[in-house]
Amino acid sequence: MAAELRSAEWYGDTDRNAYIHRAWMRRGLPHDAFSGRPHIAIANTASDLTPCNSHLTEVARSVRDGVHEAGGIPLELPVVSLGETQVRPTAMLWRNMAAMAAEEMFRANPVDGLVLLGGCDKFDSIEDLHARIDAPDLDVDAGSVLVLRGCGPRGCPGMPEVPNMPLPRKLPEQGVRDMVRVCDGRMSGTAYGTVVLHVAPEAAAGGPLALVRSGDCISLDVPGRSLTLDVPDAELAARTPNAATVAGYAAPRRGWERLYVDHVQGADTGADLDFLVGSSGSEVSRESH
Repeated sequence: MAAELRSAEWYGDTDRNAYIHRAWMRRGLPHDAFSGRPHIAIANTASDLTPCNSHLTEVARSVRDGVHEAGGIPLELPVVSLGETQVRPTAMLWRNMAAMAAEEMFRANPVDGLVLLGGCDKFDSIEDLHARIDAPDLDVDAGSVLVLRGCGPRGCPGMPEVPNMPLPRKLPEQGVRDMVRVCDGRMSGTAYGTVVLHVAPEAAAGGPLALVRSGDCISLDVPGRSLTLDVPDAELAARTPNAATVAGYAAPRRGWERLYVDHVQGADTGADLDFLVGSSGSEVSRESH
C-alpha cells in the first residue's frame, strides 16, 4: 500500500530522514508512524480576518479526529484568507493568490488527499435564489457550496426544473466556471456542473437540508458516495427549520394540490402518492416530451 501513496516519495526508506523525520519523533511518534498511512491535508479557510468562517476551526478538529480514526495522518495547511468586506482595493487578486497558494501547498507537500473547509450559502426557495444570486455582497467564493431547498415534490410543490442553479454573477467575472451546488429538486439534462440533486428527505419534509444555515461546512465525497453536513449532532438537535421552508412555498390549503402535498413521497421513491403504493399503475401510452 505504501508504494501507492504519493507521500511514500517523501517518507520512503531513502528520503524519510531528509524530511523532518526527527521533528516527528520529537512529538512522540515512533519511527514507523507514517509507513503506509495516507496523509490527508485539511485546507482551513478560518481566520480572524474572515469572521464568518470562524466556526471552521471546530470543524477542522472534527475532521482531524475522523482522519485519525480512519487510520490516516491529518495535516492542516494554511491558506490565504479573504475578507470580502475589508480587503482593499479588490479581493479579485487575492482570490487568485488563495487558489494558487492552496494548490501549491497541496502539490509541494507529502499529502495523499485534501479536505477543503469552506462555508456555504443557502436559498430557501427559487424566488429567494433569483432575488439574491447576483447580489454583489453575496458572501460566497469558488470554494463555497450553494444550497437551494424548497424545490422537491412537497416543497415546490411538484418537480419543475427549478435548480438550474446559476453561478453568482461575480464569480464567472473572476474566471470561476463551476462550484458545488446542492438541491432537493431536479434540473434539466442540458444543464451542467457539479450538482447534487433530489436530496431526500427534502427540506419541506423535515430532512436535514432544512437545518442548513449559511456558513455551514458541507463535505461531498463522490467516490465514497457521501454528502455530509459537518455540524455537531447536538447543534443540529437544537436547530429548528424555518417555518416557511418546511411548509413549502405558498402551501395550498385545500383541493388537489393540498392532497398532493400531504401524500406525495420523496424523489428517492419516485414521488408517488402514498395511498397508491402497491397499485398496478397505468400504461404510459403517449410520449411526454
